[in-house]
Amino acid sequence: MGRSVLLEDQAQKRIHSLIEKGTWEFGLLIGHLTARRDYVACLIPTPQDENESDGGKIAVDDKWAIEHAKQVMRMLPGGLTVVGVYVVAAPDAARAFQAQLRQLVFNTCRACDRAYELKVGCEMTEEKISDRIVLQICSSTRKNTCRTLDISDQKSTARPAELKIQSFLSKWHRLFCSFYVDNQSIALEKDVLKGNVGALYGNLRQRLESLSNSLFLFDGERKSSDDLIEKSGHHKGKGTEKKEHEVNFFLPQTFTETSFKSVEASFLVHLQGSIHGCAYVHNKATIGEAVQALREDLTRSLLARCQLLVEDVRDGGTRLAGGRHGFPRRIFAPLCQGFLSACDYAFRDESDKF
Repeated sequence: MGRSVLLEDQAQKRIHSLIEKGTWEFGLLIGHLTARRDYVACLIPTPQDENESDGGKIAVDDKWAIEHAKQVMRMLPGGLTVVGVYVVAAPDAARAFQAQLRQLVFNTCRACDRAYELKVGCEMTEEKISDRIVLQICSSTRKNTCRTLDISDQKSTARPAELKIQSFLSKWHRLFCSFYVDNQSIALEKDVLKGNVGALYGNLRQRLESLSNSLFLFDGERKSSDDLIEKSGHHKGKGTEKKEHEVNFFLPQTFTETSFKSVEASFLVHLQGSIHGCAYVHNKATIGEAVQALREDLTRSLLARCQLLVEDVRDGGTRLAGGRHGFPRRIFAPLCQGFLSACDYAFRDESDKF
């Protein structure tokens, strides 16, 4: 028996609207992966390159699709990721696209996994889920074909998956926190000016390792990681369920003078500011899974902001010319009829319009 995939009802309505248009579309499936089942919350179309064909043939540039997927990953809160790809097309066009579709699944999903990954134990689950979803919709017959591919094995074969349509987003839980960073004096080596963000990431490793090993309070209380979040969210005597939860992290003090080392630097930057974390989990998640989703969000957000700072230097910006500077701001906007949110980043001298 293959994996079970739940598709949000609103996403199914979008599929119907795509079929009515009569044109092909390729894009990303955004959702949540678990050991028990996978959730597809929404569909994000990959913009067509100006050089792509306008005819009935599906034309997707691999590099363009990968870059778009990485940008989408930067905008997602914790608990959400690119769980696969979809394509809506006529039968002939879909058949001609099969070989490239398979390669796009591997390339885009692997790129998303690597984009904001820093191996400090902040993975979403202890056992990494490597299956990704391939959803094909025939615009002629309106038939959905759902399969999964193991992206850890280039030779893996597609396996059938059971697709179910449900309305589940209203039952999900939202977590939030604030995470303050004010102890990183970063020595930026000259190669950072060429766009190499690795030197900056290396200095963040200790901070993020502390986050992965931190204690936490869940809604102001010490909770077991094995407790169900749904059980924890019930108000005593009221019969109502709380859908938003605040998490406070307490990091161990592990920073010592032995952490310093001499490096060749172009300039120094003191990373300082508060990161507002946000994550979403399904209603059957444990508190441990929920907290890990929030840790994942903080890791992704911190690395994304550092990447933006390095890109600004690479492109000739002056925001890191000297002195002390705040992180790019995180701006949230509603997603999936407001049940979820996505984000973008802006420097202080940039507009906060999403």
